[in-house]
Amino acid sequence: MVDTSSGDAIAENIESGKKAWVDGIEIIGTIAAGNNVSGTDGQLIIDIPDGLYSATKTATASDTNLIQANICTGKTIFGVAGSASCN
Repeated sequence: MVDTSSGDAIAENIESGKKAWVDGIEIIGTIAAGNNVSGTDGQLIIDIPDGLYSATKTATASDTNLIQANICTGKTIFGVAGSASCN
């Protein structure tokens, strides 16, 4: 005998296809597994879609303007060392 009366999860809290018992009732999950996401070129904010994220996932941002010639010498931005002469 197992007491399952304290459960409060709903299908949207459980990964799609996974099963759990809540208040003596079997619940089958409906939330999608999350995937890696990438922004478009120069996008400042990247929306992370709803989902269940486990293991290693990434959100990748890029900007074609992030180049040495656009950064002052002596400065490094996101690993890009500048080569521009700035006053």
